[in-house]
Amino acid sequence: MAKQYFKAIYFSDYPSEDTKDKSVTLAFNEPEAPYFSKVKDMTTQEIKELIGIKTYKQLAIFADKQERSINQVVKRLIKQNLSEVDTVEGMTKKDVTFVKSKDIPFQRWYPYIEGYAPDFVKSLIKNYEIKDTLIYEPFAGTGTTLFAADDSGLSTVYSEVNPLLQYLILTKTKVLRAKEGQRKKLSDNLKDIAKTLLHSLEKFEEDKALREAYKTLFADSKYFSDEKLSQILKLRSYIDIVKLEDELLADTLTIAVLSCLLPVSHLKKAGDVRFKTSKELEKEFTTFDKILPQKITDIAEDVLNFNYILKTNHELILSNAKNVSRINDLKIGAIIT
Repeated sequence: MAKQYFKAIYFSDYPSEDTKDKSVTLAFNEPEAPYFSKVKDMTTQEIKELIGIKTYKQLAIFADKQERSINQVVKRLIKQNLSEVDTVEGMTKKDVTFVKSKDIPFQRWYPYIEGYAPDFVKSLIKNYEIKDTLIYEPFAGTGTTLFAADDSGLSTVYSEVNPLLQYLILTKTKVLRAKEGQRKKLSDNLKDIAKTLLHSLEKFEEDKALREAYKTLFADSKYFSDEKLSQILKLRSYIDIVKLEDELLADTLTIAVLSCLLPVSHLKKAGDVRFKTSKELEKEFTTFDKILPQKITDIAEDVLNFNYILKTNHELILSNAKNVSRINDLKIGAIIT
């Protein structure tokens, strides 16, 4: 009997009730073994980028138009596009930027252009044969090194001076340690809130303390329109009420709102943060109504469908990496940043 080789690709929108059975399995025959050897170690996200299709719905429509099976279509696209993949020692050019992270579960929660893809960290761990040791990440950012190291069975200690990013890492960690039942409840609550939040926002008052803090810090600087600033202050009030009953739900909602602040503001991050030009304000204009429900839904999908639980320990040892020498008896085997 001829040999066959199999590779599964995960799709969160695959029509299956079982969250563990949301994959398309490709079958490669013996003559196709060279193609299989090139994709067998690729992640789902890498294969989706390679074939240029992100969702099962898109894939099914494309296969129908081609009058081919999904298996045939995906393999055909792989063969066509493999020559365009540029790798060096297992790392693609996109590994060292945030580009690949925009659609990766948990990585996509908060945009961070200074970041890099988890596969970059995994490639370093593999290429330098880092085993049975403690990794230190002096500038943790969104936690990419921590979670990629965990996937390789390695614990980390880390530093991060930005309180927002500390909060983001802590929230991700809580979710990734939650049990299946807790995750399902969290995901369901997030989906319900995504449908109703902005419609019910008028019922809430602005957070007075946050408004005063905003005035104290920024004086007359205008980073948001009056309408959007009012929405932000009401969102703060809403989330504070949610936190009284469900802290993790409130934390994930906070992350969703924080990730939308820059897009709805008068600011733009292009290297450094600056005010948008009049043309950019017109071209890039968006609102909470357009992006916040989708962000909450993305987080809800990741919470439910990303079938992974943290295996090792990850500890914030201090905020500023400059002070790491003050930590006694810290046996670090590798530094990845």
